Amino acid sequence: MALLKLIRVRETAFSLPLAYIGMLMAAETLPPLRIWIFVTAALVSARTLGMCLNRILDKDLDAQNPRTVHRLLPSGEIAVSTALWYVAGAAVVFVGSAYLLNALCFYLSFPALILLFTYSLVKRFSSLSHFHLGLTEACAPIGGALAVDPRFSLPVLLMGCYMICWIAGFDMIYSCQDREFDRTHRLFSIPVRCGLQKTLVISAALHTAAVAVLILIGMLIRAHFLYFVCLAAVCGFFIRQHTLVSASDLSRLQSAFFNMNRNISFTVLLAFLLNFIF
Repeated sequence: MALLKLIRVRETAFSLPLAYIGMLMAAETLPPLRIWIFVTAALVSARTLGMCLNRILDKDLDAQNPRTVHRLLPSGEIAVSTALWYVAGAAVVFVGSAYLLNALCFYLSFPALILLFTYSLVKRFSSLSHFHLGLTEACAPIGGALAVDPRFSLPVLLMGCYMICWIAGFDMIYSCQDREFDRTHRLFSIPVRCGLQKTLVISAALHTAAVAVLILIGMLIRAHFLYFVCLAAVCGFFIRQHTLVSASDLSRLQSAFFNMNRNISFTVLLAFLLNFIF
C-alpha cells in the first residue's frame, strides 16, 4: 500500500516503544486497554502526519536529490492532494486520541502539532534541525506518561532529554549522506556546518550523554538490576552504530540507522518493562 510506503512503517515500529516506555514509567499497575489503544493511535497518527508533511514540503528538493528522486511524491506515484488528505486525517486522529486520553494530553496536542508542522522548515534556516526532530520525538514518551498520569515528573522529563540526545545524534549520522546536496542547495545541517568527521564526534558525544541520562533515570527510580543489564546492551548497540560508519565510508549507513535504532528502541523498552515487572 502506497501510504505504508510513504510513512515508512518500519520507522514507526521503532517509534512505538517510546510511547510505551512513558506509560510504564508513570504506571503503578498495568494501564487499561483504552489507554494503550489511544496512545498507539496518537503515536501512529503523529508519525503519519509528520512523514507526509515532510514529503510534501520537501517534494521539490527530493526531486533534485538522486537519493530521494524515486520517492512517491516526486515520482508522481502519489499526488500532493492525496498526501494532504492523509495529513488532515492524521491530525484529526491525533487530536481526537489526545482528547480521549485526558485534558492535559488534549491541550498539549496542539504544541505537538506545531513541532510536527515546523520540522521540515527548520533545516532551511538553522543547523539545529536535528535537535528540533529530537524535541518532536521526545513528545512520545512524555505524552505516553501523561496519558497514564497527567503530572510531569523528573524521570519522565529526563526521558525527553534522552530522546533529544538520541534522535539528534542519529539524525546527524543520517544527514551525512546528503552533506554535498544540502550544501549546494543552501540547506542547514551539522554535517554542512562542521564536516563529516566532526559531525560523527558530536553524534557520539550526544549518544554518550543519552546513555548517561538513562543511567541517571535508573538511579532516580531505583531500577532493578536487570534495567542496567539492558542499558549495557544499549551501550553496545550505540558503539556498534558508530563503528558502522566513518567520514570516509558511509556505505553501511542504512544498517546503522535502521537496525541499530530498532535494537536500541526495543532494548530500552525491555529495560523499563523488566523494571515494571520486578
